[in-house]
Amino acid sequence: MPDTALPVLTGTAALRESAFSTTPLCFPGIFTSRECDDILAIAEPRLKYRSGLSVPREGVRTALTAWLDPGPETQAVTDRLSRLVHQVNAYYDFDIVGFRDPLLISRYLPEDHFDWHFDVADPATSTRKLSLSVQLSEPSEYDGGALEFSPRGELPFARARGSVIVFPSYLCHRVSPVTRGARAALICWAHGPAFR
Repeated sequence: MPDTALPVLTGTAALRESAFSTTPLCFPGIFTSRECDDILAIAEPRLKYRSGLSVPREGVRTALTAWLDPGPETQAVTDRLSRLVHQVNAYYDFDIVGFRDPLLISRYLPEDHFDWHFDVADPATSTRKLSLSVQLSEPSEYDGGALEFSPRGELPFARARGSVIVFPSYLCHRVSPVTRGARAALICWAHGPAFR
């Protein structure tokens, strides 16, 4: 690495700032209740793992999870989310290439949670740019289980069934412990080259 000092910037004229770079967004009504039922029907027989982490750590995440590989039964969901990413990325202006991971379904039962974390955490996740969470449960079906962002908390309309929450993958967030019922969500990530 060259032994040269970084220039001292005076003002922000040389930098393009964006209020959206730290803002999670919620889009209600992206999926209908019937479509949420269809997604859950695909996932139900596969929900068997107690954690979605590649290296489970006690107390960090507890949930039933299932990966849904790309295919005819998930194509309509992936297409809808892809269109949303293209529209929303007009605000974020990230370099997005596409989806790389399978869709992840998580069902949080009483006392299940996912502690504060980032979706960009290791080499395998380093190309995640935007995270998407689709609310599959009715808000009346559970208590607790809030998708919260530090320091903003839970977004308005985030519990509405069929809503999609989109946020930069480097934002710190969690799912608070479920205290009654069950919360289900579909999660996916839009990837692109490493930030530079």
